[in-house]
Amino acid sequence: MGGVRVVVVTGSDRLAWCEHLIAGVRRHHPDATVSAVLADGGHVAHFDTTADSWIALRGRQVAGVRYEDVALALGRRDAGWTALPLIVEEFPPEGPTDVVVVLADTMEVHGSIDPLVVAAAGGAAVRAAEVDGDLPWGGGLPGAIAVGPSSAELLGWWDRRCAAAVRSPEAFDPRSIWRDLPASCGVTLVADPSLRLGASTAGSLDLTDSDDGALLVDGRPLALVDLSGLDPARPHWFAEPGREPSRRISTCPSLRRLLHRAAAALDGAAGLTQEPEPLPGLVVGPAMRSWFRSLLKDTNRPPNPFVAEEADAFLELLTGPGEPDGSGVSRLADLVLADRPDVAAAFPSVRWSDRDAFVRWMWTHGLDEGVCSLAVLPDLPAPRPAIRSVRSASSAGVNLVGYLSGELGLGVAARRLRAALDVAGIPVAEVVYDRTASRQRHPQHRTIDAPYGVNLLLITPDQLPYFADDVGPEFFRDRFNVGLWYWETDVMTSRQQSSFGYVDEVWGATEYLCEVFRRYDRVPVEHVPVPLVFDAPGVVAGDRERLGLDDRFTVLFSFDFLSIAERKNPLGLIEAFSRAFPEPAGVRLILKTINGDRTPEQLEEVLDAAARRPDIELWDRYLEPRDRLALVAAADCYASLHRSEGLGLTMAEAMAVGTPVVATAYSGNLDFMDDRSAMLVPAEEVLIGPGSFYPATGHWASPDLDAAAAALRRLRDDAGLREQLAGAARAALAPFSLEAVGATLRQRLGALGSSR
Repeated sequence: MGGVRVVVVTGSDRLAWCEHLIAGVRRHHPDATVSAVLADGGHVAHFDTTADSWIALRGRQVAGVRYEDVALALGRRDAGWTALPLIVEEFPPEGPTDVVVVLADTMEVHGSIDPLVVAAAGGAAVRAAEVDGDLPWGGGLPGAIAVGPSSAELLGWWDRRCAAAVRSPEAFDPRSIWRDLPASCGVTLVADPSLRLGASTAGSLDLTDSDDGALLVDGRPLALVDLSGLDPARPHWFAEPGREPSRRISTCPSLRRLLHRAAAALDGAAGLTQEPEPLPGLVVGPAMRSWFRSLLKDTNRPPNPFVAEEADAFLELLTGPGEPDGSGVSRLADLVLADRPDVAAAFPSVRWSDRDAFVRWMWTHGLDEGVCSLAVLPDLPAPRPAIRSVRSASSAGVNLVGYLSGELGLGVAARRLRAALDVAGIPVAEVVYDRTASRQRHPQHRTIDAPYGVNLLLITPDQLPYFADDVGPEFFRDRFNVGLWYWETDVMTSRQQSSFGYVDEVWGATEYLCEVFRRYDRVPVEHVPVPLVFDAPGVVAGDRERLGLDDRFTVLFSFDFLSIAERKNPLGLIEAFSRAFPEPAGVRLILKTINGDRTPEQLEEVLDAAARRPDIELWDRYLEPRDRLALVAAADCYASLHRSEGLGLTMAEAMAVGTPVVATAYSGNLDFMDDRSAMLVPAEEVLIGPGSFYPATGHWASPDLDAAAAALRRLRDDAGLREQLAGAARAALAPFSLEAVGATLRQRLGALGSSR
């Protein structure tokens, strides 16, 4: 076997990945020469690397066009591979038996890659995408190719194929080039399983550990793994972009250990989602790339923002009118709607009635999410006039609008409020709204019977515009409209703020919520609590065992994944529990959840965090109402280390059935608990920051996990304290009885009648 040169295709923001790969190459192939190819489309003044040599592709001709254009048309990571013929020309095999191995910087070398090198003697070799027994098929896996001296025919085919892809407006699948590699060009498919591990193949390979802890792939020591599905900040989710994992690491301890070690080695390194874009603050998505490829098809030199003197002309194209059948806002708006079906669904009539709302979205969420930049935004529309009732209806009673059949916290709150209205003797007409992803208790007919003069809208403020579209303006006209709203941070989105235009008054169920809504000073805000009354679970002998509990001290936390796991903070609770009880003996943490199947990545993240401890279990399933509350009553402690709660219904449930509560001392739950009725955990208010469902400028809590651990230990060790808290908790809920809340409702609705 001759000499080996390894060439790493990388980027200026990927230095940590590049160095990690080079270190592995030098460890297992110390005689190899190592070079790097910088695949950025923009200008890079300097690039420090431990490679023996490196080149930049900027300014070169690749696939018949400027490389800057290729980078914009395909994305930098895929564009770098179009330059394979140029790379081999730059670093050619020097002898008749020499081989050049070109690797993506996502590769990690664990052993000898000689099987790939040897197979390239006839021209070139790639790892087989599929293997049936020992028979390789399905083309090659992307990211690794070994090229020998007799590869001219392959490189010519590669160049022609890439040139066509660069100019095609059709969706580009980078895998297609690797999948269609022609055997006639001397390409060998390597079936060796030790080289084939990656996000797409993990589910089809047998992964085990050897006696010394090394990972075995189909019984062979791992030599090469493609980490292109790994984000070091999210090692629990090893998947190709837009897909689910072929194997969940919660089901494979060997894969879990491999990924966590790699993530630790790459700590702080940018993931694949962090590719730098040519326009600061503007994400270049598939639709923009497709549009740019169509420009390349019509001209050899469209303006390109990677080229400084062409950036202004490119921005002019984005702010132009777009297609005749497009949004009518701008070219950029057309591209955003093409890339974001969720946004298109939220603004279905963007050419007409939804235009202003969509433009406001671009100025707010669009900027926050990076799909827009200030340089290409359309003018803001004039403020929309608010919908106001004329207050002429005189019929007594309430039209209660809400998720009355939904199995979610807001559904429980709506049903409890209905009970309080009944106790107060206030006539009620129910308008059931079912536009929610949560399961419905029973199907509802979509009918509207709203005979009374007050609409009480227990709908989230972000959903209220949808409801208004569904029922039409007549539902609001000539009535007094009250929004009984819930939210979980101190900053409302622009869409939520627009809902002030539909109501005459807002009710907050907690003082925390009232403070949030008053900050905007749009309409009067009143504190009107909801009842915290729950059916007795009727726990009987044998229920604890029937529900799956044993004699261990059991901590319970219950949440809905659709309520945003990051806010519910199960990871914080897992860490606090682990600190409280370092040795898994005589204790147990149960995370009772629903809708994990609807949010698979968040479910996998929690399972990954819990995998270290056999005494931490996740039960993702629905229970019958009696069993659900019986589980709360049978637990020894209920813990919620939430970051924020508008109300905190599950904590109130636990208090009502006599289960002591450990809870973050922050937000809505402080209305019904203090340090005499619960173990409150101190917390620091922190900025939410980017990447969350909630506004980046909002705030929530970071609970003190050491304090939470100490509280859990105290409750385990002190039965008297548990009894004391249970008694105080029941007393703390007394002001929230059906009668007390009914009296508040009667008083407030009476005041509204007098004012009208």
